[in-house]
Amino acid sequence: MNQRLFAGQVEEAALSPDGQLIAYESGEFGSMNVYVRRIADQGIGTQVSVYGGRNPRWSNDAARLFFVAPEGLVAAPIDRARHITVGSAQVVLKRAGIEGYDVDDETIAAAERPPGSGEICQLQVVTNWFPQLQALAPVPAPMGSPAL
Repeated sequence: MNQRLFAGQVEEAALSPDGQLIAYESGEFGSMNVYVRRIADQGIGTQVSVYGGRNPRWSNDAARLFFVAPEGLVAAPIDRARHITVGSAQVVLKRAGIEGYDVDDETIAAAERPPGSGEICQLQVVTNWFPQLQALAPVPAPMGSPAL
C-alpha cells in the first residue's frame, strides 16, 4: 500500500476513487474552505469552495466533488486534464445544518441538525451526585419490610 503525507492545516481529507487527487478542508487562509490537488504535488491546492466549505466527498467517477457549504450540499465539477480546474458549483441539497452525508451515483443521504437545536457551548460534569439524589428522592422500602 502506498503511503503519502502532506503538510498543512487539514481538518478532513478525501482521496479520489482512482487515488490521483486529494480533496481536503483547510482553514490556513482564514475561513474553512475545500481544496483539491494531485496527490503527487506539493504546495497549495486549488480552492473549490468560495464562501466556506467542509466535509469533501468524491463522486464515484471523480468528476465531481461534493462538500457542505453555508447554503447546503454542493457539487463542483472537477476537470483535471493538464491543470486542475473547478467548474461552477451547484447546490444539490438546499438545507442548512447538514452534519454528515454520503453520496453515490443515484442517492444523497444526509443527516441534518434540527433548526433551533443550537450547538453545545458548555458541558457541565457533576461528580458524586448519587448520594445527593438518594437524599432528595429516597428509595421506598419494599412492602412488608420494617421502616428505617
